[in-house]
Amino acid sequence: MWIQVRTIDGTETQTIDDLSRLTKIECLREKIQETFRVSPDRQRLFYRGKQLEDGHTLFDYNVGLNDIVQLLIRSESEAPTAASVRDQDGEVNPCAVSNCKNKVKTTNSGSLSQPSTSSRSFLIDPGIGLYKINELVDARDVSIGAWFEAHIENVTRATKGHRNGKAQGKSGNTYKRTNGNLSQDHSRENANNLDSTPSTSYSDCMDTDEEAIYHIKYDEYPENGIVEMDTSNLRPRARTILKWSELKVGDVVMVNYNVETPEERGFWFDAEITSLREISRTNKEVHAKILLGGPEDTINDCKILFIEEMYKIEKPGAYPLTFGDGDFKRKSGPECKHCRADPDKECRFCSCYLCGGKQDAHMQLLCDECNMAYHIYCLNPPLSKIPEDEDWYCPSCKNDSNEVVKAGEKLKQSKKKAKMPSASTESQRDWGKGMACVGRTKECTIVPSNHYGPIPGVPVGTTWKFRVQVSEAGVHRPHVGGIHGRSNDGAYSLVLAGGFEDEV
Repeated sequence: MWIQVRTIDGTETQTIDDLSRLTKIECLREKIQETFRVSPDRQRLFYRGKQLEDGHTLFDYNVGLNDIVQLLIRSESEAPTAASVRDQDGEVNPCAVSNCKNKVKTTNSGSLSQPSTSSRSFLIDPGIGLYKINELVDARDVSIGAWFEAHIENVTRATKGHRNGKAQGKSGNTYKRTNGNLSQDHSRENANNLDSTPSTSYSDCMDTDEEAIYHIKYDEYPENGIVEMDTSNLRPRARTILKWSELKVGDVVMVNYNVETPEERGFWFDAEITSLREISRTNKEVHAKILLGGPEDTINDCKILFIEEMYKIEKPGAYPLTFGDGDFKRKSGPECKHCRADPDKECRFCSCYLCGGKQDAHMQLLCDECNMAYHIYCLNPPLSKIPEDEDWYCPSCKNDSNEVVKAGEKLKQSKKKAKMPSASTESQRDWGKGMACVGRTKECTIVPSNHYGPIPGVPVGTTWKFRVQVSEAGVHRPHVGGIHGRSNDGAYSLVLAGGFEDEV
Protein backbone atom coordinates (compact mmCIF):
# COMPACT_ATOMS: atom_id res chain seq x y z
CA MET A 1 0.00 0.00 0.00
CA TRP A 2 1.15 3.52 -0.71
CA ILE A 3 -0.12 7.04 -0.07
CA GLN A 4 0.74 10.51 -1.32
CA VAL A 5 2.12 13.06 1.13
CA ARG A 6 1.83 16.67 0.03
CA THR A 7 3.01 19.80 1.78
CA ILE A 8 0.30 22.18 2.89
CA ASP A 9 1.32 24.74 0.26
CA GLY A 10 1.20 22.12 -2.50
CA THR A 11 4.77 22.69 -3.65
CA GLU A 12 6.04 19.16 -3.01
CA THR A 13 4.37 15.76 -3.27
CA GLN A 14 6.06 12.46 -2.48
CA THR A 15 4.89 8.85 -2.53
CA ILE A 16 5.33 6.81 0.63
CA ASP A 17 5.56 3.07 -0.17
CA ASP A 18 5.59 -0.12 1.84
CA LEU A 19 2.73 0.82 4.13
CA SER A 20 -0.02 -1.19 5.73
CA ARG A 21 -3.44 -0.24 6.93
CA LEU A 22 -2.20 -1.14 10.38
CA THR A 23 0.77 1.23 10.13
CA LYS A 24 0.96 3.46 13.19
CA ILE A 25 1.02 7.21 12.71
CA GLU A 26 4.35 7.45 14.52
CA CYS A 27 5.81 4.94 12.02
CA LEU A 28 4.44 7.04 9.19
CA ARG A 29 6.21 10.09 10.61
CA GLU A 30 9.53 8.22 10.47
CA LYS A 31 9.00 7.39 6.80
CA ILE A 32 8.10 11.02 6.10
CA GLN A 33 11.28 12.10 7.89
CA GLU A 34 13.33 9.98 5.49
CA THR A 35 11.66 11.57 2.46
CA PHE A 36 11.08 15.19 3.51
CA ARG A 37 13.95 15.54 6.02
CA VAL A 38 11.54 16.83 8.67
CA SER A 39 11.73 15.59 12.25
CA PRO A 40 8.55 13.97 13.62
CA ASP A 41 8.01 16.66 16.29
CA ARG A 42 7.69 19.27 13.52
CA GLN A 43 5.16 17.30 11.51
CA ARG A 44 1.43 17.98 11.53
CA LEU A 45 -0.47 15.53 9.33
CA PHE A 46 -4.02 16.12 8.09
CA TYR A 47 -6.41 13.85 6.27
CA ARG A 48 -9.96 14.83 5.34
CA GLY A 49 -9.98 17.65 7.87
CA LYS A 50 -8.69 15.54 10.76
CA GLN A 51 -5.29 15.82 12.37
CA LEU A 52 -3.55 12.46 12.55
CA GLU A 53 -2.47 11.68 16.10
CA ASP A 54 0.02 9.15 17.39
CA GLY A 55 -1.37 5.93 18.77
CA HIS A 56 -3.77 5.40 15.87
CA THR A 57 -3.37 3.55 12.58
CA LEU A 58 -4.12 4.50 9.01
CA PHE A 59 -7.12 2.18 9.18
CA ASP A 60 -8.53 4.19 12.10
CA TYR A 61 -8.60 7.30 9.90
CA ASN A 62 -9.84 5.35 6.83
CA VAL A 63 -6.79 6.31 4.79
CA GLY A 64 -7.11 4.50 1.48
CA LEU A 65 -4.78 3.50 -1.31
CA ASN A 66 -3.09 6.44 -3.05
CA ASP A 67 -4.91 8.97 -0.84
CA ILE A 68 -3.31 12.32 -0.15
CA VAL A 69 -2.17 13.26 3.37
CA GLN A 70 -1.25 16.90 3.91
CA LEU A 71 1.91 17.83 5.77
CA LEU A 72 2.22 21.06 7.74
CA ILE A 73 5.78 21.73 8.85
CA ARG A 74 6.11 23.60 12.11
CA SER A 75 8.77 26.24 12.46
CA GLU A 76 11.77 25.30 14.57
CA SER A 77 10.93 27.87 17.23
CA GLU A 78 7.34 26.63 17.48
CA ALA A 79 6.77 24.00 20.12
CA PRO A 80 4.37 21.13 19.53
CA THR A 81 0.81 22.19 20.14
CA ALA A 82 -0.25 21.22 23.64
CA ALA A 83 -3.08 23.62 24.19
CA SER A 84 -5.33 21.04 25.72
CA VAL A 85 -4.52 19.56 29.11
CA ARG A 86 -4.64 15.78 29.08
CA ASP A 87 -5.02 13.27 31.82
CA GLN A 88 -3.15 10.00 32.23
CA ASP A 89 -5.34 8.21 29.69
CA GLY A 90 -4.61 10.81 27.02
CA GLU A 91 -8.10 12.27 27.10
CA VAL A 92 -8.73 15.98 27.21
CA ASN A 93 -9.63 17.23 30.64
CA PRO A 94 -12.80 19.29 30.26
CA CYS A 95 -12.01 21.18 33.44
CA ALA A 96 -8.96 22.68 31.81
CA VAL A 97 -10.97 24.38 29.12
CA SER A 98 -12.26 27.47 30.82
CA ASN A 99 -12.66 31.20 30.50
CA CYS A 100 -14.65 30.83 27.28
CA LYS A 101 -16.44 33.85 25.97
CA ASN A 102 -20.14 33.57 26.49
CA LYS A 103 -21.87 36.20 24.47
CA VAL A 104 -25.00 37.08 26.35
CA LYS A 105 -27.77 38.77 24.50
CA THR A 106 -29.66 41.18 26.67
CA THR A 107 -33.36 40.58 26.84
CA ASN A 108 -35.67 43.37 27.75
CA SER A 109 -38.18 41.91 30.14
CA GLY A 110 -40.02 45.17 30.30
CA SER A 111 -40.67 45.20 26.57
CA LEU A 112 -42.36 41.79 26.74
CA SER A 113 -45.18 43.09 28.88
CA GLN A 114 -47.43 45.24 26.72
CA PRO A 115 -49.51 47.95 28.38
CA SER A 116 -53.27 47.51 28.27
CA THR A 117 -55.24 48.91 25.36
CA SER A 118 -57.22 51.19 27.63
CA SER A 119 -54.07 52.95 28.80
CA ARG A 120 -53.10 53.59 25.18
CA SER A 121 -56.49 54.91 24.08
CA PHE A 122 -55.66 58.49 25.07
CA LEU A 123 -53.28 60.95 23.50
CA ILE A 124 -50.62 62.58 25.65
CA ASP A 125 -49.22 65.88 24.43
CA PRO A 126 -45.46 65.94 25.12
CA GLY A 127 -45.23 69.65 24.37
CA ILE A 128 -42.89 69.26 21.39
CA GLY A 129 -43.13 67.77 17.95
CA LEU A 130 -45.91 66.93 15.54
CA TYR A 131 -47.12 63.67 17.01
CA LYS A 132 -48.42 62.79 20.44
CA ILE A 133 -47.73 59.82 22.68
CA ASN A 134 -49.94 56.77 21.88
CA GLU A 135 -50.71 58.11 18.40
CA LEU A 136 -50.87 55.56 15.59
CA VAL A 137 -48.39 56.29 12.81
CA ASP A 138 -46.70 54.69 9.81
CA ALA A 139 -42.95 54.29 10.21
CA ARG A 140 -40.56 53.71 7.33
CA ASP A 141 -37.82 51.11 7.56
CA VAL A 142 -35.05 52.92 5.74
CA SER A 143 -33.22 49.66 4.96
CA ILE A 144 -35.95 48.49 2.55
CA GLY A 145 -38.07 51.63 2.13
CA ALA A 146 -41.32 49.99 3.30
CA TRP A 147 -43.85 51.45 5.74
CA PHE A 148 -45.01 49.54 8.83
CA GLU A 149 -47.69 50.19 11.45
CA ALA A 150 -46.31 51.65 14.66
CA HIS A 151 -47.30 53.83 17.59
CA ILE A 152 -45.52 56.58 19.52
CA GLU A 153 -44.20 55.45 22.88
CA ASN A 154 -42.41 58.63 23.90
CA VAL A 155 -41.16 61.95 22.51
CA THR A 156 -37.92 63.52 23.67
CA ARG A 157 -35.95 66.60 22.72
CA ALA A 158 -33.02 65.94 20.43
CA THR A 159 -29.55 66.43 21.84
CA LYS A 160 -26.68 67.91 19.90
CA GLY A 161 -25.56 64.44 18.80
CA HIS A 162 -29.08 63.64 17.59
CA ARG A 163 -29.15 66.84 15.57
CA ASN A 164 -25.88 66.02 13.88
CA GLY A 165 -27.05 62.49 13.24
CA LYS A 166 -30.31 63.82 11.89
CA ALA A 167 -28.52 66.07 9.47
CA GLN A 168 -26.62 63.06 8.20
CA GLY A 169 -29.79 60.97 8.20
CA LYS A 170 -31.43 63.22 5.63
CA SER A 171 -28.89 62.13 3.05
CA GLY A 172 -28.09 58.64 4.31
CA ASN A 173 -31.52 57.56 5.57
CA THR A 174 -30.20 56.04 8.78
CA TYR A 175 -31.77 55.83 12.17
CA LYS A 176 -30.83 54.35 15.50
CA ARG A 177 -32.36 51.16 16.89
CA THR A 178 -32.35 50.69 20.65
CA ASN A 179 -33.62 48.01 22.97
CA GLY A 180 -33.83 50.19 26.06
CA ASN A 181 -36.78 50.57 28.37
CA LEU A 182 -39.32 53.27 27.81
CA SER A 183 -37.97 56.42 29.38
CA GLN A 184 -40.18 58.30 31.78
CA ASP A 185 -38.99 61.82 31.02
CA HIS A 186 -42.42 63.30 30.53
CA SER A 187 -43.81 64.78 33.71
CA ARG A 188 -47.04 63.93 35.44
CA GLU A 189 -48.49 67.22 34.28
CA ASN A 190 -48.11 66.13 30.68
CA ALA A 191 -49.70 62.78 31.56
CA ASN A 192 -52.86 64.57 32.62
CA ASN A 193 -52.96 66.69 29.50
CA LEU A 194 -55.23 64.53 27.31
CA ASP A 195 -56.16 65.63 23.84
CA SER A 196 -57.96 63.96 20.95
CA THR A 197 -57.51 66.64 18.26
CA PRO A 198 -54.42 68.10 16.59
CA SER A 199 -52.96 70.68 18.88
CA THR A 200 -51.38 72.80 16.17
CA SER A 201 -51.15 72.89 12.41
CA TYR A 202 -48.31 71.45 10.37
CA SER A 203 -46.70 74.82 9.69
CA ASP A 204 -46.78 75.80 13.36
CA CYS A 205 -44.96 72.63 14.40
CA MET A 206 -42.09 72.80 11.94
CA ASP A 207 -39.79 74.67 14.29
CA THR A 208 -40.51 72.53 17.33
CA ASP A 209 -40.46 69.27 15.37
CA GLU A 210 -36.87 69.86 14.29
CA GLU A 211 -35.82 69.19 17.88
CA ALA A 212 -38.08 66.15 18.53
CA ILE A 213 -37.00 62.51 18.57
CA TYR A 214 -39.83 59.97 18.46
CA HIS A 215 -39.55 56.67 20.29
CA ILE A 216 -41.78 54.29 18.35
CA LYS A 217 -42.60 50.58 18.54
CA TYR A 218 -43.73 48.47 15.61
CA ASP A 219 -47.14 46.86 16.13
CA GLU A 220 -46.30 43.63 14.30
CA TYR A 221 -42.65 43.43 15.39
CA PRO A 222 -42.51 44.16 19.14
CA GLU A 223 -39.26 42.18 19.40
CA ASN A 224 -37.46 45.12 17.77
CA GLY A 225 -38.01 47.11 20.93
CA ILE A 226 -38.03 50.89 21.02
CA VAL A 227 -36.75 52.57 17.85
CA GLU A 228 -35.76 56.23 17.63
CA MET A 229 -36.88 58.12 14.53
CA ASP A 230 -37.24 61.66 13.29
CA THR A 231 -40.24 63.14 11.51
CA SER A 232 -38.91 62.43 8.00
CA ASN A 233 -39.64 58.72 8.44
CA LEU A 234 -43.00 59.11 10.22
CA ARG A 235 -46.49 60.12 9.13
CA PRO A 236 -50.05 59.63 10.40
CA ARG A 237 -51.54 56.17 10.05
CA ALA A 238 -53.15 55.56 6.64
CA ARG A 239 -56.87 54.99 7.00
CA THR A 240 -58.60 55.82 3.69
CA ILE A 241 -58.88 53.25 0.87
CA LEU A 242 -59.05 54.90 -2.53
CA LYS A 243 -61.66 53.83 -5.05
CA TRP A 244 -60.95 53.27 -8.73
CA SER A 245 -62.66 56.55 -9.65
CA GLU A 246 -60.37 58.44 -7.27
CA LEU A 247 -57.14 57.20 -8.83
CA LYS A 248 -55.27 59.42 -11.29
CA VAL A 249 -52.02 59.07 -13.18
CA GLY A 250 -49.28 60.86 -11.28
CA ASP A 251 -50.84 60.40 -7.84
CA VAL A 252 -48.61 59.06 -5.05
CA VAL A 253 -50.43 56.43 -3.00
CA MET A 254 -49.55 53.56 -0.65
CA VAL A 255 -49.67 50.14 -2.31
CA ASN A 256 -48.79 46.58 -1.40
CA TYR A 257 -45.94 45.11 -3.44
CA ASN A 258 -43.50 42.23 -3.10
CA VAL A 259 -40.09 43.22 -4.41
CA GLU A 260 -38.69 39.67 -4.49
CA THR A 261 -41.84 37.85 -5.66
CA PRO A 262 -44.21 40.27 -7.41
CA GLU A 263 -46.92 37.58 -7.67
CA GLU A 264 -47.37 37.42 -3.90
CA ARG A 265 -48.39 39.85 -1.16
CA GLY A 266 -45.55 41.90 0.22
CA PHE A 267 -44.93 45.05 2.22
CA TRP A 268 -46.36 48.55 1.84
CA PHE A 269 -44.55 51.13 -0.27
CA ASP A 270 -45.19 54.57 -1.67
CA ALA A 271 -45.88 54.41 -5.40
CA GLU A 272 -46.50 56.88 -8.19
CA ILE A 273 -49.23 55.73 -10.56
CA THR A 274 -47.93 55.60 -14.14
CA SER A 275 -50.87 53.99 -15.98
CA LEU A 276 -54.50 53.04 -15.35
CA ARG A 277 -56.20 50.54 -17.63
CA GLU A 278 -59.79 49.40 -17.32
CA ILE A 279 -60.14 46.34 -19.51
CA SER A 280 -63.61 45.48 -18.23
CA ARG A 281 -65.77 46.17 -15.22
CA THR A 282 -64.01 43.47 -13.21
CA ASN A 283 -60.61 43.46 -14.92
CA LYS A 284 -58.46 46.48 -14.18
CA GLU A 285 -54.71 47.07 -14.26
CA VAL A 286 -52.57 49.57 -12.41
CA HIS A 287 -48.87 50.11 -13.09
CA ALA A 288 -46.82 52.27 -10.77
CA LYS A 289 -43.30 53.33 -9.90
CA ILE A 290 -42.31 52.10 -6.43
CA LEU A 291 -40.61 54.79 -4.34
CA LEU A 292 -38.09 53.42 -1.84
CA GLY A 293 -37.23 56.70 -0.13
CA GLY A 294 -34.27 58.12 -2.02
CA PRO A 295 -34.53 60.36 -5.08
CA GLU A 296 -33.16 57.63 -7.34
CA ASP A 297 -34.30 54.58 -5.35
CA THR A 298 -37.23 53.54 -7.50
CA ILE A 299 -38.57 50.43 -9.21
CA ASN A 300 -40.21 51.25 -12.50
CA ASP A 301 -43.19 49.63 -14.25
CA CYS A 302 -44.53 47.52 -11.39
CA LYS A 303 -47.92 45.87 -11.75
CA ILE A 304 -50.03 46.35 -8.65
CA LEU A 305 -52.04 43.22 -7.76
CA PHE A 306 -54.17 44.49 -4.89
CA ILE A 307 -56.03 47.35 -6.53
CA GLU A 308 -58.79 47.34 -3.91
CA GLU A 309 -56.19 48.02 -1.17
CA MET A 310 -54.60 51.29 -2.24
CA TYR A 311 -54.42 53.81 0.60
CA LYS A 312 -54.32 57.57 0.62
CA ILE A 313 -51.13 58.99 2.15
CA GLU A 314 -52.00 61.12 5.15
CA LYS A 315 -50.24 64.47 5.58
CA PRO A 316 -48.79 65.63 8.93
CA GLY A 317 -51.49 67.40 10.90
CA ALA A 318 -54.21 64.89 10.06
CA TYR A 319 -56.66 63.72 12.71
CA PRO A 320 -54.64 61.57 15.17
CA LEU A 321 -55.72 57.99 15.75
CA THR A 322 -55.26 55.80 18.84
CA PHE A 323 -55.91 52.15 19.67
CA GLY A 324 -59.31 53.21 20.96
CA ASP A 325 -60.33 54.21 17.43
CA GLY A 326 -59.64 50.73 16.02
CA ASP A 327 -56.80 48.59 14.75
CA PHE A 328 -56.30 50.25 11.35
CA LYS A 329 -54.02 47.41 10.33
CA ARG A 330 -53.27 46.47 6.76
CA LYS A 331 -52.74 43.00 5.33
CA SER A 332 -49.03 42.55 4.98
CA GLY A 333 -46.75 39.81 3.78
CA PRO A 334 -45.03 37.68 2.97
CA GLU A 335 -47.54 35.29 4.54
CA CYS A 336 -46.90 31.69 5.44
CA LYS A 337 -47.78 29.52 2.45
CA HIS A 338 -49.04 26.72 4.68
CA CYS A 339 -51.43 28.48 7.05
CA ARG A 340 -51.82 31.81 5.19
CA ALA A 341 -51.08 33.62 8.48
CA ASP A 342 -54.31 32.39 10.08
CA PRO A 343 -53.89 33.13 13.82
CA ASP A 344 -56.34 30.35 14.79
CA LYS A 345 -54.65 27.62 12.74
CA GLU A 346 -51.74 25.61 14.07
CA CYS A 347 -48.68 25.66 11.82
CA ARG A 348 -45.34 23.95 12.33
CA PHE A 349 -43.62 26.06 9.67
CA CYS A 350 -44.17 29.61 10.94
CA SER A 351 -44.74 28.73 14.62
CA CYS A 352 -43.52 26.14 17.08
CA TYR A 353 -42.21 23.14 15.17
CA LEU A 354 -43.31 20.73 17.91
CA CYS A 355 -46.79 21.88 18.91
CA GLY A 356 -47.66 24.25 16.06
CA GLY A 357 -49.15 26.76 18.48
CA LYS A 358 -48.78 30.48 17.81
CA GLN A 359 -49.11 31.56 21.42
CA ASP A 360 -46.25 32.91 23.52
CA ALA A 361 -44.15 34.19 20.63
CA HIS A 362 -41.72 35.75 23.11
CA MET A 363 -41.05 32.26 24.52
CA GLN A 364 -39.96 30.80 21.19
CA LEU A 365 -36.39 30.02 20.21
CA LEU A 366 -35.27 30.21 16.59
CA CYS A 367 -32.76 27.59 15.48
CA ASP A 368 -29.77 29.21 13.78
CA GLU A 369 -29.40 26.21 11.44
CA CYS A 370 -32.87 25.14 10.23
CA ASN A 371 -34.59 28.45 11.11
CA MET A 372 -37.46 26.67 12.87
CA ALA A 373 -39.12 28.00 16.04
CA TYR A 374 -39.51 26.07 19.29
CA HIS A 375 -41.31 26.91 22.52
CA ILE A 376 -38.93 26.60 25.43
CA TYR A 377 -41.52 24.50 27.30
CA CYS A 378 -42.00 22.15 24.31
CA LEU A 379 -38.37 21.06 24.28
CA ASN A 380 -37.23 17.82 25.89
CA PRO A 381 -36.13 18.60 28.52
CA PRO A 382 -37.97 21.94 28.72
CA LEU A 383 -36.11 25.14 29.45
CA SER A 384 -37.06 27.47 32.26
CA LYS A 385 -35.90 30.63 30.49
CA ILE A 386 -34.43 31.90 27.24
CA PRO A 387 -30.76 30.84 27.07
CA GLU A 388 -28.20 33.62 27.15
CA ASP A 389 -26.02 32.18 24.37
CA GLU A 390 -26.05 34.12 21.14
CA ASP A 391 -26.37 30.98 18.98
CA TRP A 392 -28.91 28.26 19.66
CA TYR A 393 -29.52 25.01 17.77
CA CYS A 394 -32.47 22.65 18.01
CA PRO A 395 -31.97 19.00 19.02
CA SER A 396 -32.06 17.88 15.38
CA CYS A 397 -29.33 20.30 14.28
CA LYS A 398 -27.11 20.41 17.34
CA ASN A 399 -23.89 18.44 17.14
CA ASP A 400 -23.00 16.45 20.21
CA SER A 401 -19.90 18.09 21.65
CA ASN A 402 -18.80 14.72 22.98
CA GLU A 403 -18.69 13.32 19.43
CA VAL A 404 -16.65 16.18 17.97
CA VAL A 405 -12.95 15.36 17.64
CA LYS A 406 -10.88 18.48 18.12
CA ALA A 407 -7.30 19.01 17.04
CA GLY A 408 -4.98 17.07 19.32
CA GLU A 409 -7.63 14.71 20.64
CA LYS A 410 -7.82 10.96 20.23
CA LEU A 411 -10.45 9.41 17.99
CA LYS A 412 -13.71 8.27 19.51
CA GLN A 413 -14.35 4.57 19.73
CA SER A 414 -16.13 3.37 16.59
CA LYS A 415 -18.90 0.84 17.20
CA LYS A 416 -18.62 -0.49 13.66
CA LYS A 417 -14.89 -1.17 13.90
CA ALA A 418 -15.26 -2.59 17.39
CA LYS A 419 -17.46 -5.38 15.98
CA MET A 420 -14.97 -6.36 13.28
CA PRO A 421 -13.23 -9.75 13.67
CA SER A 422 -9.83 -8.07 13.56
CA ALA A 423 -10.68 -6.10 16.70
CA SER A 424 -11.55 -9.14 18.79
CA THR A 425 -8.79 -11.55 17.69
CA GLU A 426 -5.47 -11.95 19.49
CA SER A 427 -3.57 -12.62 16.27
CA GLN A 428 -0.70 -10.27 15.48
CA ARG A 429 -0.86 -10.93 11.74
CA ASP A 430 -0.54 -7.81 9.61
CA TRP A 431 -3.56 -8.05 7.32
CA GLY A 432 -3.29 -4.48 6.09
CA LYS A 433 -0.84 -5.02 3.24
CA GLY A 434 -3.15 -7.04 0.99
CA MET A 435 -3.94 -5.64 -2.46
CA ALA A 436 -6.43 -8.25 -3.65
CA CYS A 437 -9.58 -6.59 -2.37
CA VAL A 438 -8.66 -2.90 -2.34
CA GLY A 439 -11.01 -0.44 -3.96
CA ARG A 440 -10.31 1.38 -7.20
CA THR A 441 -9.05 4.92 -6.76
CA LYS A 442 -9.98 5.81 -10.34
CA GLU A 443 -11.99 4.33 -13.18
CA CYS A 444 -11.20 4.24 -16.87
CA THR A 445 -13.60 6.42 -18.86
CA ILE A 446 -11.65 6.53 -22.12
CA VAL A 447 -13.40 3.42 -23.41
CA PRO A 448 -16.65 1.73 -22.28
CA SER A 449 -16.67 -1.44 -20.19
CA ASN A 450 -17.66 -3.56 -23.22
CA HIS A 451 -14.78 -2.30 -25.35
CA TYR A 452 -12.88 -4.58 -27.74
CA GLY A 453 -9.39 -3.87 -28.98
CA PRO A 454 -6.59 -1.55 -27.96
CA ILE A 455 -7.05 1.19 -25.33
CA PRO A 456 -5.64 4.67 -26.14
CA GLY A 457 -2.75 5.56 -23.86
CA VAL A 458 -1.91 1.96 -22.90
CA PRO A 459 0.97 0.73 -25.10
CA VAL A 460 1.63 -2.92 -25.78
CA GLY A 461 3.98 -4.43 -23.23
CA THR A 462 2.79 -2.35 -20.25
CA THR A 463 3.21 -4.11 -16.92
CA TRP A 464 1.55 -3.44 -13.59
CA LYS A 465 2.52 -4.40 -10.09
CA PHE A 466 -0.95 -5.04 -8.72
CA ARG A 467 -4.11 -6.48 -10.17
CA VAL A 468 -6.15 -3.41 -9.19
CA GLN A 469 -3.99 -1.23 -11.45
CA VAL A 470 -5.04 -3.31 -14.44
CA SER A 471 -8.67 -2.59 -13.58
CA GLU A 472 -7.99 1.14 -13.20
CA ALA A 473 -6.36 1.22 -16.63
CA GLY A 474 -9.46 -0.37 -18.20
CA VAL A 475 -7.60 -3.40 -19.52
CA HIS A 476 -9.32 -5.98 -17.30
CA ARG A 477 -12.06 -4.52 -15.13
CA PRO A 478 -12.91 -7.30 -12.63
CA HIS A 479 -10.73 -7.30 -9.52
CA VAL A 480 -10.60 -11.07 -9.06
CA GLY A 481 -12.42 -12.66 -11.96
CA GLY A 482 -10.25 -14.07 -14.73
CA ILE A 483 -12.79 -13.57 -17.51
CA HIS A 484 -14.52 -10.31 -18.33
CA GLY A 485 -17.35 -10.92 -20.75
CA ARG A 486 -20.99 -11.69 -21.40
CA SER A 487 -22.58 -14.83 -22.78
CA ASN A 488 -24.48 -12.93 -25.45
CA ASP A 489 -21.65 -10.56 -26.41
CA GLY A 490 -18.32 -12.27 -25.91
CA ALA A 491 -15.20 -11.95 -23.75
CA TYR A 492 -13.66 -8.50 -23.56
CA SER A 493 -10.50 -9.55 -21.69
CA LEU A 494 -8.85 -12.65 -20.24
CA VAL A 495 -6.25 -13.03 -17.49
CA LEU A 496 -3.73 -15.71 -18.45
CA ALA A 497 -1.33 -15.32 -15.53
CA GLY A 498 -2.59 -13.18 -12.70
CA GLY A 499 -1.23 -15.00 -9.71
CA PHE A 500 -3.97 -17.58 -9.23
CA GLU A 501 -3.55 -21.34 -9.75
CA ASP A 502 -6.55 -21.76 -12.04
CA GLU A 503 -5.35 -19.08 -14.46
CA VAL A 504 -3.36 -20.58 -17.34
